[in-house]
Amino acid sequence: MPRRSTHRSPARFIARTLAGVEIAPAPGFIEPCTPTLRKAPPKGEGWLHEIKYDGYRAQVHFDQRPRIYTGRGHDWADRMPIIARAIAALPANAIVLDGEIVALDKKGMPSFPDVAKEPAKRGARIVYFAFDLLYLDGFDLRGAALIERKRVLREFMKTVFSERIGCCDHMEGEGAAVLEVACKMGLEGIVSKRADAPYRSGKRPEWIKTKSEAWREANRDRGQMFERRKAR
Repeated sequence: MPRRSTHRSPARFIARTLAGVEIAPAPGFIEPCTPTLRKAPPKGEGWLHEIKYDGYRAQVHFDQRPRIYTGRGHDWADRMPIIARAIAALPANAIVLDGEIVALDKKGMPSFPDVAKEPAKRGARIVYFAFDLLYLDGFDLRGAALIERKRVLREFMKTVFSERIGCCDHMEGEGAAVLEVACKMGLEGIVSKRADAPYRSGKRPEWIKTKSEAWREANRDRGQMFERRKAR
């Protein structure tokens, strides 16, 4: 395992000043916050809109060793050793990130089938995109507002130099306009999140997922397959 960095990122000092942040030991698996599916994105101010990557939701931890948790809490670190090594090299002694494991094709577009097909020992196109920071070096950030957690995440990512770990940017403004851009790019859709909301586990109304109609039609068979699996 790589030697841990003693560098104190400015992100840590920002985190300790935020309202809602608590001093706490590193947590185990955290039940993820999941969005509510809607036909249209929310209107009005106070929302942050993120591109919905077509990949696997994953929560990554480092505390003595790297872990890559699926949405149901299964550790995939052994299945994705390249991502695990990138996590182990992060400039933090203990960290929890929420995000998505994505396979990028030659054009840099997400390719869901390739996430599962990519052999773990190769993984040349596998990237982890973090969209939330839940814990950092002794501080639990879940009680802080999303906009503040993202501020700490952006600051932290300035100290990360890895082609395997990236940061998911957000956009403000009208969600319909952001969704239109995602649709034109051929992406799955967007996730809209209340800027002032803390991180709460389970399906939440303050996170809203809206899918592109074109993407939905192109992936209709995949959606039906998932529904059949759920019914078993």
